[in-house]
Amino acid sequence: MTVHAPSKPADGASRLPATAWLVLGIVLVADIMDLLDATITTIAAPTISSSLHGGPGLIKWLGASYALALGVLLVTGGRLGDKYGRRRTFLIGIAGFTAASLACGLAWDPPSIIVARLVQGAFGALLIPQGFGILGSVFPREHIGKAFSAFGPILGLSAVGGPLLAGLLIDANLFGLGWRPMFLINIVLGAAGLAAGLRLLPRDAGDRAVSIDAPGSALLAACMLGLLSGLIQGSTDGWTAAPIAALAAGVIFFAAFAQRQRTAAVPLIKPSLLHNRGFTAGLISAWSSSPPWPGCSTRSRCSCSGGAATARSGPR
Repeated sequence: MTVHAPSKPADGASRLPATAWLVLGIVLVADIMDLLDATITTIAAPTISSSLHGGPGLIKWLGASYALALGVLLVTGGRLGDKYGRRRTFLIGIAGFTAASLACGLAWDPPSIIVARLVQGAFGALLIPQGFGILGSVFPREHIGKAFSAFGPILGLSAVGGPLLAGLLIDANLFGLGWRPMFLINIVLGAAGLAAGLRLLPRDAGDRAVSIDAPGSALLAACMLGLLSGLIQGSTDGWTAAPIAALAAGVIFFAAFAQRQRTAAVPLIKPSLLHNRGFTAGLISAWSSSPPWPGCSTRSRCSCSGGAATARSGPR
C-alpha cells in the first residue's frame, strides 16, 4: 500500500508575514486621521470661528480648505508615490500631516487656521494614496481580502466618530484648551504611525520614469479654488460681482483643465474614463451627495487612487 503524505504549501504561498498586520495598522492609523479631520469640524466649526473671531465664512472654509487641498492633490500624491517610492512618500505625508495638525491646534486667527488646514490636506494627499499599494506589497494574494475587509468597519466608525469626538473634547475643555485638542490629538497618532512606519514599512525605490502633470494639477487647483470661493462667498455675503466672477473663473479654468487632459501625454484623469457611464454616474453621484465643506467625504477619491496603486503593484 502506498501512503501519500499531505502536500505542504509552497513557502510564502499561504504564510502571512508576522509584520503584515502591523503594517495594516499603520495604514489604518493614517486613514483614521484623515477621516477624523475631514469630519471633525462639522460640529466644532462654530466654536472655532467664535474663538478666533471669524465669521460665517470661516465656518465653511474650515472644512472646504482641507477638502480642496486633499481632493486636488490626491491623484498627484499617488503619482509621487509611484515615482519616489510609497514608503518615502507615506512617511513624508504622515510627518507633514502631524506638523500641520500642531499648527491647527496653535492657530491664533482665521487666516492661520485656514492655511494650516490647506497644508494638512496637502500632506494628506501624499499620505492616503500610498496605503493600498503598501498593503499589496506585504500581503500575499490569498490574504489581501482579509486586509481590505478591515477597512469598512474601522473607517465607518471613524467617519461617524469625528463629530462625536469633537463634541466630547469641546465639552471636556481639557486643560482649558477648548477645541484645540481635536487637532493636537493627531500628534500622538501621527508620531506613533511615523515611528512604526520607519521601522516596519517595506522599502521601495519607485520609478523615476513616472510622469506628473504639474500644469494639469495647477489648472485643477485654480478651478476648484474659484468654484469653492465663489460658492462660499456668495452664500455668505450675497451674490455680488466678486463671487460671480470667482465662479466664472472656475469654469474657465475647468475648460482649460479639460483641454489639458486631452493633450497631456500622461493626464491626471484619462479622458476615456469619462466615456464610461458607470464611472461618470458614480462621479456625479459622489459630488452631488458630498458638498465640498464640513462633512465632505474624501473616501471615494482615496479608493480610486488606492485601488489604482494596488492594481499597479499587485499583491505578492
